[in-house]
Amino acid sequence: MFSARAAATAQAAHPEVGASHYAEKTPPWVSKELVGLLPATTLIPIRGPRDVFLSIVAYVARRGHPSFGMQAGEPPLEFARRFAPHQRQRLAEARRAERDGTATVVRYEGLVADLPGQAARLGERLGLALDPAAVQRPPRTPRPHVTSPSVKPSVGRWRRELDPEVRAIFAEELAAELAQLGYEP
Repeated sequence: MFSARAAATAQAAHPEVGASHYAEKTPPWVSKELVGLLPATTLIPIRGPRDVFLSIVAYVARRGHPSFGMQAGEPPLEFARRFAPHQRQRLAEARRAERDGTATVVRYEGLVADLPGQAARLGERLGLALDPAAVQRPPRTPRPHVTSPSVKPSVGRWRRELDPEVRAIFAEELAAELAQLGYEP
């Protein structure tokens, strides 16, 4: 998630997009808007774009209004054609920043599979002692954006739910970036 300050800065620069604290669902150019906000170590959260896509589609269908770049009533296939190129750019930028040493990529799937290991890795990078148990405590507020019963079934959801035509779009657009970031193409 973005901090409130980072989200406000991005929204001020691009009010047409709206506010989002959910870093994995933001347009790829938002990270550029945040450069120089504070002297900081840059962590780039990524999540498999096929799972993000399904989460957005489920959320918009449930809420009945546009969100995360998808329009209300927009067919998923049409949204996939717009969404996949943006994700290709986002993943390529994350890969470049990690390769150049200007950022650390944090994979959602890695956090779900091995939160203590990822907390240790990030804590070392940040010079902090991170408490993975604190993340697993129940949230204090409802989480209306959640579209899976828990985090574990949200990983790899695309294998069970992704329409073959949409799957083909992602394969064509993202195969190289997915593979280079350790995702199944």
